[in-house]
Amino acid sequence: MRSLSLLKSSPLAFAALALSGCLVSETPILNAENGKARALKPGDYQMCPLSDDVTPDDCDPIRITKANDYAIHMVNLDDASDVIELRFRRIARSAYAVQQWEVGDDGYMYYYGKGNAKSFVMTLMICSDLPDRLRADLISKGDLEPEDESFDSCVVETADGLVQSAKAYHRGEAVSDEPMSLEFTQAPAVQ
Repeated sequence: MRSLSLLKSSPLAFAALALSGCLVSETPILNAENGKARALKPGDYQMCPLSDDVTPDDCDPIRITKANDYAIHMVNLDDASDVIELRFRRIARSAYAVQQWEVGDDGYMYYYGKGNAKSFVMTLMICSDLPDRLRADLISKGDLEPEDESFDSCVVETADGLVQSAKAYHRGEAVSDEPMSLEFTQAPAVQ
């Protein structure tokens, strides 16, 4: 079974793109003070990449549990040692900036999330997909730090940089030819 890590779990080549364009940080941007939203309720879910050719084999059964500090933990039901911590910051109704940390990793990755009780979609935020003007403004204010001139990767430095990036996705201003998204749907209750 493949790793639960959202970047490693998708056949959409998440791992390659994680190294070449996503928003990352070495320290957490969201914490118990500014990342208190709970976008996903505790329970069992199916996590599937959003793509036209997804098969059941592409999906992972996961369990969402609450942590004591407003984070949620996502555990792969096929490999309980594979644990992801997620934090959510509401940016609009049913829309969130999402921070992912895989237990044992040195860094954090960031997503735009939206949804309701039936379906929640997380889209990996890609630095080069942000509108040029917004990206330049966030960089000039120190909210984002590009890894290089082609914006192959950007380090999120502030909560405002994260929120403004997620809002660009929410408004449809961040555009990708191939968005990397995962859908969470609640698993049916076992009878």
